[in-house]
Amino acid sequence: MRKTALRECWGVGSIDCYEDFLALEEKLLAADASMLDYHMERLNVKAMVSDIYDFNEFAGYLEGVTPHSKYARFSLNTGFFNDLHRYEDLFLLQKYLKKKITCLDDYLECFDNFLKRCVDFGIVALKVIAAYRRSLDFANPPKSEAESVFNEMTRNPRIIFGDEVVRPLDEWLFHYLMRKAAEYNLPVQVHAGYLAADNPRNIITDANAVNLTKTVELHKDVSFSLFHGNWPYMGEFLYMGKNYPNVHLDLCFTQNMDPPYCVELMKRAVMTVPHYKLHAFGGDMGRVDFVTAYLGLARDNVACALSELVESGWLDLGEAKQIAADWFFNNPNEFYSLGFDRITV
Repeated sequence: MRKTALRECWGVGSIDCYEDFLALEEKLLAADASMLDYHMERLNVKAMVSDIYDFNEFAGYLEGVTPHSKYARFSLNTGFFNDLHRYEDLFLLQKYLKKKITCLDDYLECFDNFLKRCVDFGIVALKVIAAYRRSLDFANPPKSEAESVFNEMTRNPRIIFGDEVVRPLDEWLFHYLMRKAAEYNLPVQVHAGYLAADNPRNIITDANAVNLTKTVELHKDVSFSLFHGNWPYMGEFLYMGKNYPNVHLDLCFTQNMDPPYCVELMKRAVMTVPHYKLHAFGGDMGRVDFVTAYLGLARDNVACALSELVESGWLDLGEAKQIAADWFFNNPNEFYSLGFDRITV
């Protein structure tokens, strides 16, 4: 699939020798922003939900001074809001929140104004990547405990506070985010399962989506999308999708990382989970050639899973085609309220 993507995106058949690398480098250096839109149209991808990590760049979008791809929809990464360990974390946010912050209520007021601007701009989701630093099992402390931590942070601007000290603030702000998600009807994406390769030796049990059970129960008015197939916890992933009406299952990146896992998961999902809950594909990559390759793999994996169910008599061909259309298009389109016409096969 990588070689196919190299050929389709860059016109390079291989990278087996030094001359191939030079040819690819020349094409990479010559690429511009129009290339993304070209390949999105070629692949028949209607939209991409992109994470917001660079707030300087995103501020340009909010102000209308920086252009972005017509295919881009945005998910607001929330770690900047509740992953706080020192006063500088608050100070840096003042640039974007547009008000001096001296207490927790100031902080919430500023964030509310910032989030309202983001919603007006058109963000389609909030994103939680807390599993990279802690368990997804969030307690629900009272505001007084969070406020106490916040006040200590403002009184001691030179101290970096440890995870256990800031945990009440972290968890209270997390649930504040969930209430805001409900208020604006924003779905919440949650990183679950395997962590990126540049974060080795993390505690995988912390990232198991089943840890989010209490949060899902508490915030029944919030729709959650659990990411990465919860790899390697397939059973827990299917359980969460089956047992909780507000949980959806996303196989972003997993289609590439472990194709046999995805094929087996999708076969079992047909039997156990309402099929409107599964999202079969998400590139989870910033490079269009990687997305090309991953989409090819996802199509092959879905075809493999559904064809096996057709051959064994569990589905007829028409049902399999409609499920594929739903998994790839209709389900994410409706989950993120993207507004495209539904595909009926």
